[in-house]
Amino acid sequence: MFLREVFDKPVIEAGDKEVSFALGRLNPATTGHGLLVEALKQGPGDAILFLTDRIAKPPSDPLQPQEKLDWAKKSFPDINIELAKNIMFAAVELYRRGYTDVTFFEGEDKLGKLLEKYNGVESTHGMFKFNSINFQRLSRNPDADDATGMSASKLRQYVIDDDFASFEEGVTKSAKPYAKKMFDKLKGILGNNESLDENIVSVGSMALKIAKFLYDNKWLITFSVAAWKGISWIADAIETVKEYLDLPIVRGIVKYGLPAIGVAMALYGGKKLYDQLIAADGDKEKMKDVIKNFEPDEKHLRDLEDEFKAELKAV
Repeated sequence: MFLREVFDKPVIEAGDKEVSFALGRLNPATTGHGLLVEALKQGPGDAILFLTDRIAKPPSDPLQPQEKLDWAKKSFPDINIELAKNIMFAAVELYRRGYTDVTFFEGEDKLGKLLEKYNGVESTHGMFKFNSINFQRLSRNPDADDATGMSASKLRQYVIDDDFASFEEGVTKSAKPYAKKMFDKLKGILGNNESLDENIVSVGSMALKIAKFLYDNKWLITFSVAAWKGISWIADAIETVKEYLDLPIVRGIVKYGLPAIGVAMALYGGKKLYDQLIAADGDKEKMKDVIKNFEPDEKHLRDLEDEFKAELKAV
């Protein structure tokens, strides 16, 4: 990881108060987040790490706000860590505490723009008016085997794979004494596909694999959302699935945090779609072609509709 200032920091007058801060989900905190913490501690002024206080929504957000806060404090005991609704509320709180100049650390140029846009503007979140807002850009290598490649999504996947050894390697030294307890907690929440959605019908079990695949390849969902109107099978999938939104199979796939199009694709595609996406072997252009040219298996569609109707009667 390296840091680069986006623009030169102005001179801070005597009596002004500085703070370096960041905002993240950290669900759960990892050694990768430890690099962010070290960067914050080296930044100007005080250092504060804010965690979003969104409620748990497995699998992407398995821990409740207080649970992930407690874990983060075990992981990074030497920095101030707090909860905040979002970046705007964090900024308002910092301003309330008397900070006049802030440095925001982020990986992508997204939230920082909001700080600049609303600086000095009264809005529903309140108001903040800093003398200066500076930025430090952080970068990471998701493919790396060391801390620069570690992420919360990898830790969650280790839990799903029942791989405690890899999970333990991804937590900080100070958190290792509590690693097994956290691993077991997450396993109870995430489990595996079968335990997570034990009431889902047999045909739909393949949809769970596709849902996980799409969740791990979110760019493919973005592509499909942009292109679906020109892809007849996705339009058909949406029309079919929207009649069965309350069924356990659909609710189970929603747990993956997919948009409606992703849920419909996962259900409608079946084993045929899954096999073709896997056969693309990570080649994005080939995967796009699979989505554009996919022809659903008629037998799968009949079986899926039969099980939809059977479940509807049982509900």
